[in-house]
Amino acid sequence: MMSRNRFSKSAIAVIGAAVMVMGAMSESAQAFNFSQGDLILAIYGNRTAGEGKEVLVNLSDLTPVGGSGPIGNMDALTNASQTYTFDLSAYLNTPGVIDTNPASPDYPVRYTVMGTQANPLTGGFTGLAGSGINLTGTVQGGNSAFPNGLVNWAGNVNDVNAPNLIPGQNGAVVGFTDSNSHSTRTGAAERLFNAYTDPMAANLGQLLHLIASDTELIDDAVLFRGQALLSANGIFTISGGQLAEVPVPAAVILFGSGLIGLVGIARRNFASLAA
Repeated sequence: MMSRNRFSKSAIAVIGAAVMVMGAMSESAQAFNFSQGDLILAIYGNRTAGEGKEVLVNLSDLTPVGGSGPIGNMDALTNASQTYTFDLSAYLNTPGVIDTNPASPDYPVRYTVMGTQANPLTGGFTGLAGSGINLTGTVQGGNSAFPNGLVNWAGNVNDVNAPNLIPGQNGAVVGFTDSNSHSTRTGAAERLFNAYTDPMAANLGQLLHLIASDTELIDDAVLFRGQALLSANGIFTISGGQLAEVPVPAAVILFGSGLIGLVGIARRNFASLAA
C-alpha cells in the first residue's frame, strides 16, 4: 500500500535535481557518467591486490547489436516485448577484470544493474536493480538508500580515475579499491547501499532477476521488471520479459546419469552380498 517514507517530498525532489545536474555536468568528461533514468551495468569480482579491476557501463548510452542507436532509459531497456543484446566482450576481457592468477584466491566475476528515476504516480523514486535470486514479491526495507546512494555517486567517476576503454562509449574500467568503484560505492556485501536484504548480483552465465521498488512504497513488495544475462563470452542480454535459462551441457547431463547408474549397480551388488 502507499506509505510515507522517512524521506520528505522536498528531499526526494532535491535528489532528482541532483541526479540531473550531476549527470549534465559530467557529460563533457567523456568518461563514465550517468543521470536520472540511466541503467548502469557493473562487472566486478577480482579483488587481487594491485590487479583487480571493475567495469562500469551506462547501458542507456550504448547501441545494442543490430541497432541504429541507444535504446534509452531503464524503462525502455526493460520493455516486456523486447530483448536487447550488447557485446561487452572488450570490457569483460580487459586485464584485471577476470582473476587469472592461480596463486591468488579465486574471485568469480559478478555483475548487476542499477538505476533510478522519478515516479510521477507515487511522487517518489523508482529504483531498478538485479539479483541472482528472484526477489519479486518480497519487501525491501531500505528503498530510500538506493536512489540516494546513486545520486551521491553520479558525476564522481571522471577521466582522471577512469578513462574510457572504448572511445565514444560511456563506460570505464577502475580498480576495485578506487573510491568510485562499484564495490567501494555500493558496498562489498552486494546490498546496493544496504537497500536490499539479499545480494544484488549474479555470476557469469547466471540469470539476473530485475526488480523495481519505490521510495514511497516501503511496505509494498518489489515488482518484477525483467531479466538480464551476462555470458562468459561478454554478450549481455536484457529484457522486460523472461530469458531462457542457460542450458546445462549435454556432457554434464550424461556424466550425471552415469553416476546415478553406477550408484544403482553398487547398491544392487551390496544387497546381493548382504543376502
